[in-house]
Amino acid sequence: MIDLTKYRVIDLSPEIIPGERKTDGRYLHGEPYLGRPVEVEEFIAYGARMHFIHGQTHTGTHVEAPYKYSETGPDVGSMLVDSYMGEAVACDFSAKKASEPSTSHDLRRAGVKGGDIVLAWGDPANLPNRPHFAVEAIDWLIGIKIKALAQENLRLSPPDTPYGPGDADCKLLMAGIPIDARTSRLPFRLRPTNRAAEPFRRSFLCHFSSPISTLTTIIARGTSCSGKSCRRR
Repeated sequence: MIDLTKYRVIDLSPEIIPGERKTDGRYLHGEPYLGRPVEVEEFIAYGARMHFIHGQTHTGTHVEAPYKYSETGPDVGSMLVDSYMGEAVACDFSAKKASEPSTSHDLRRAGVKGGDIVLAWGDPANLPNRPHFAVEAIDWLIGIKIKALAQENLRLSPPDTPYGPGDADCKLLMAGIPIDARTSRLPFRLRPTNRAAEPFRRSFLCHFSSPISTLTTIIARGTSCSGKSCRRR
């Protein structure tokens, strides 16, 4: 049982602003996130405002399941609910240089063990040449059977790795390890509120989703943050 009085809830999701067609014909322009727009059309039913939604599944913060690569694999709705929640270990790889690999040694040193959710991030200053997980590091994570992987500003595979069976994204999902993609601003949102705060090493991660907004939260000691995953201006 987590005593929430000792922790702060942190939203790790980017803001998604959809374009919206109102019932009176007005159109409110949205802001596509990384070039991926979401459009909604307003209608009234049962005296309440509702919306038709048009967008893609890989927008904003989202989770991925084996169905991404295998038509016979479980989709997100078929995964056990607790597949996307549990204890997470923080792996701060912001000291890695552009295109530098993160190894299994780095992961061991961060305290990763079997059954963990791995929450890893790099320095955004390295974009677009993000550091990456070494092939042996991904194989090690699969071998110890981590529960899930969430990352930001890191590549899952070395540069120029072809998409498909050899790509870490595919390897993890086909091994039954779900991925929490597009977490947002991890190193900025996890700063301690005071110098005496306990270092951020382990937390509890949980992912919630709805048709046009997803919310990944961590419950971490001694940190502060606030934010919204989706709104209309």
